[in-house]
Amino acid sequence: MVPLDQGRVEIAPPENWHVPPRRAQWLVRFQADPGSPYPIIFLTADDSQTLPDVTLNNLDAFAAQVRKQFQDDSHRQRLAAGVRPIVVGDFHGVLYQRWGKAEGRVMERRMLETVANGRRYTFELRTREGLAEEAMPYLYAVAAGVRFRAAEQNGDPTPDQELPPDQDPILDDDLGGLEAP
Repeated sequence: MVPLDQGRVEIAPPENWHVPPRRAQWLVRFQADPGSPYPIIFLTADDSQTLPDVTLNNLDAFAAQVRKQFQDDSHRQRLAAGVRPIVVGDFHGVLYQRWGKAEGRVMERRMLETVANGRRYTFELRTREGLAEEAMPYLYAVAAGVRFRAAEQNGDPTPDQELPPDQDPILDDDLGGLEAP
């Protein structure tokens, strides 16, 4: 496992998945097949404005906060499935689903979110329509295997290390710009 986000998170790809070159939109991305852009799993992080950590004790409160954020933010895309608490191994967070479009095709997007050490992490699985269920075990495996640690405290944060890319894959030009159908 390689540390990312200034040492706050360690993560590994599913077995036999590829690690494409890094981009600023995410901490890391995993791709099932280098010749096809989907399914993919990627991890993003932002500072948490609410809880410092999600635990089993505050999991329901976190789920309620995420639901409220979706209800209050008119600019966010509608959810395809409601926000629900989930525990996968040591991972405590929420699961929700959105729809999107890329290259004129409908996409399924499944997100697992949690907060650790004051950072909100989103693990996102993107697949072509109708294929998310068969790829969900990979998303669960990534989330169950992640290790969260406190940020580097030496005052001089070390740059994130990159997982070595397998090769430059064929990708959509704008993976972040999915539109609601």
